[in-house]
Amino acid sequence: MEDDMLTPDLDLLTPTLQKLSSAEVRPPSGMPISTFLAEAETFNSLIARTDVSDGLKKVGTSDERLAILPTAVQAARQAQSVWAQQRGRRNSEVFNEAIKRGEALRTQALKACKWNLRHDAEIQANLKFIRQTGSIATLAQDLHDLARLLEMYPLAFESDQTFDSSSVVIEARQIASTLMDEKSEYHHGISQHSAKDMRDRAFTYLNELLSEFRKAGEYAFRDNPEMAKRFTSRYWRSQNHRVAISNPELPAEPGILVNLAELQNTSEPAQHSSSTV
Repeated sequence: MEDDMLTPDLDLLTPTLQKLSSAEVRPPSGMPISTFLAEAETFNSLIARTDVSDGLKKVGTSDERLAILPTAVQAARQAQSVWAQQRGRRNSEVFNEAIKRGEALRTQALKACKWNLRHDAEIQANLKFIRQTGSIATLAQDLHDLARLLEMYPLAFESDQTFDSSSVVIEARQIASTLMDEKSEYHHGISQHSAKDMRDRAFTYLNELLSEFRKAGEYAFRDNPEMAKRFTSRYWRSQNHRVAISNPELPAEPGILVNLAELQNTSEPAQHSSSTV
């Protein structure tokens, strides 16, 4: 996982989370995430009591399910922190400069190729595929293709004193490499997507686990109203089990580092069924 963040519980649970089908995975929605995690921690403490765990075992809850809860709670917290950090990362100055210079170099090289190779109809037709879109991957590929073209026809550019093809080839390849290395992928959505998917999986797994325990607890302690009440969500009781919060998850503003401590106190929502923490 994240190289500057320890995620031991998430790492341990990852094989299990990856087995969840995409159809099962649900992004958090309904309850504020900070509340969801706080209630999960409280619930974990409740189940750690011998009299409570024994009561759950008597109605069929396995030792394995009880044992995995502490890991599931921490894994969800760690997954949320990783996602928040990934979402709030900003590009390095080197990467931003590479994008800016790469776009300028692509335009410069494309114009030079259109002019100096204007008598080659096949090349002109191929140049139309360089679309100059905003995609980072496309920019890197365009620079690579243009560099190769310049190398294939060096004599065509000899008479052009306004364009140094050999220097452009070297720079274009350097920039393309910068754009496509692992760090650039991390900054531009591949790792962000993975982090969000893992966060959603961790919350789905924890939510289902808690829902299972809540139902078991309400039944196991059905003759003890006070204890049975502790297996229901305090948050949803305060909402009368009817009012669901459904604020959409807001993306981080570009270029702003997210303060994880503040994020944990935001109202980014968590699961919203009445059996959820």
